[in-house]
Amino acid sequence: MALKQIDLAYQTMLSELEQRCLDAEFDEAFPETGLFKKTTVKGLGYWYFQERIEGRYKKRYVGPDSDPEIAKRVAAWKSVKDDYTARRRLVSTLVNDAGLPRPDDMAGDLLEVLWKAGLFRMRAVLVGSVAFGCYPGLLGIRLPASVLRTGDLDVAQFHSISVSIDDSLPQILDVLRKVDDSFAEVPHLTDPRCATRFVSAGRFAVEFLTPNTSKDEYLGRPAEMPALGARQPSPYVFWTS
Repeated sequence: MALKQIDLAYQTMLSELEQRCLDAEFDEAFPETGLFKKTTVKGLGYWYFQERIEGRYKKRYVGPDSDPEIAKRVAAWKSVKDDYTARRRLVSTLVNDAGLPRPDDMAGDLLEVLWKAGLFRMRAVLVGSVAFGCYPGLLGIRLPASVLRTGDLDVAQFHSISVSIDDSLPQILDVLRKVDDSFAEVPHLTDPRCATRFVSAGRFAVEFLTPNTSKDEYLGRPAEMPALGARQPSPYVFWTS
């Protein structure tokens, strides 16, 4: 079966989207999906941040509009918000018009919380079927939808990187439960105290991997990965493969 080429204009659009995503700054306290609103109380202006949480709008006090630092922060957030909206339009065009695949909602939400937690800043990489879904845009071809289906998320990091960088993620299970609180550890076969795989009640799996660059006797055994918050006998370790 011949593979269909993706128009060069869409490939260029994908490159622009990639660059915009790299440049975007994300503020944890005030996510791009919310909205700053100014309220006047007894003649004085105050900033509030409003966002939709679990189907209901909630607002948080930010500070007086007379504070120049707050005004600066709101202005900077607006530019990020505008770019967020533009990125959403690019994604919509690439999916609906160019026919590029997108991860399912669970994989997308998990990638977002892992990114915010610092996983990719610590030079971990996406591998497996979800990463494979990125190939059509990068290669400029359309792949059959059947080969892009997934029910898991795989992430990898070199052990040498994990032990060298002086930084650590929050506990992985806590991060995953921000998306689905049913996530649980799957004890490793060779060491029940450890887990390299986490599965939700809906059977969506998240697995962490690292290449085995040592002796074959270590193949398939868990390895301590400090950058992921791993502390022996903590379960948050990678599986050598």
